[in-house]
Amino acid sequence: MRVWNSNKKKIVSSIISLKKKIVVLVTCGGAYHAPGVINHLKNLKRINTKVISTDINDDALGKYFADLFFKVSNGGSSSFIKELINICKKNKVDIIIPFSDEEALNLSKNINKFNKLGVKVLVSNYKITKFVSNKLNLMEFIKKEKIDYPKFFSPKSIKQLNYSLKKLGYPKKKVVFKPVDQRGGRGFRILNANFDEYDEVTKQKKELFITKERLEKIILEKNFSKNFILMEYLEGEDFNIDVLANNGEIINYLAQKRLLPKHGSLEKGSVDKDLKIKKYLLTIFSKIKFNNLVNLEMAYQKKNKKGKLLLYEINVRPSAPIIISARAGYSLLENAIYLNIGIKNINKKISKIKMMRYWGEIFVKTNE
Repeated sequence: MRVWNSNKKKIVSSIISLKKKIVVLVTCGGAYHAPGVINHLKNLKRINTKVISTDINDDALGKYFADLFFKVSNGGSSSFIKELINICKKNKVDIIIPFSDEEALNLSKNINKFNKLGVKVLVSNYKITKFVSNKLNLMEFIKKEKIDYPKFFSPKSIKQLNYSLKKLGYPKKKVVFKPVDQRGGRGFRILNANFDEYDEVTKQKKELFITKERLEKIILEKNFSKNFILMEYLEGEDFNIDVLANNGEIINYLAQKRLLPKHGSLEKGSVDKDLKIKKYLLTIFSKIKFNNLVNLEMAYQKKNKKGKLLLYEINVRPSAPIIISARAGYSLLENAIYLNIGIKNINKKISKIKMMRYWGEIFVKTNE
């Protein structure tokens, strides 16, 4: 039985009483967050579920946790859409939850193909998704709308680069460098005039800092053909925020204060109920009518929550550590599904807890 009437797009009310299994497809099965997300979705409180995992790699972690697993093409390709449509048809999928930006962008672009099948894809519309995926477009928009924003520049020459750095306080202050169209922290670097480059290269697992000289050499080799942003470095408390929204209305959200590491994938975080976050979110969502699950990243200009709280990135899909919301009392993933199948959201209270991520293992027999 389908959740949606393909002609009138109305919710079939009998779905709740019949307790049918809701088939949920979750992408990025190879990501480290996949086991936690899949296990959570397999054990929802108010509905029975069947969870399908997909990934570009055949031996992804999700394969060993989900009820079904399928290898798929790159999330940005046309083949990816065709493959997901076939999976949806053969397995009567009800809900798709993308966990990568490329997949969310591609799925939102092809949303009508899934709507015709009665499949709900948990994304915002394509215009919004494409728009906020470009970091420069996003920053220029919030500046235009007079929403508080970090200082930023997009230089197109060495002269403009030097001018931008001067305006951002370099070399006394650190400056953020990032490409406008990369995801998941790829390309993110911090210009820092006071670090040992040899130690950075030889002693760190991942290079974070970069010198002005090295940056100039890299971008000159590309002749400024790749767009990038220089942005003020926000040294204060940093927040990873997941929001469940319906046409710009915030249903609920959870803000995690980043404890470790300062940059990169969040490994330790705690729920934070800073009221300035809520006020800032309401301002942003009044201008951008997001739907379903959205991830925002923001930070204070100075330590101890001093200075302004400023947005620096939006991802139109759930974040990897969204699972903390389930343990905090209000599962954003669970309630996003309920929102799309006509079950009323309840229990909006969120408890203050801390999350610490750690490595786990799974062991699989082989024929070798």
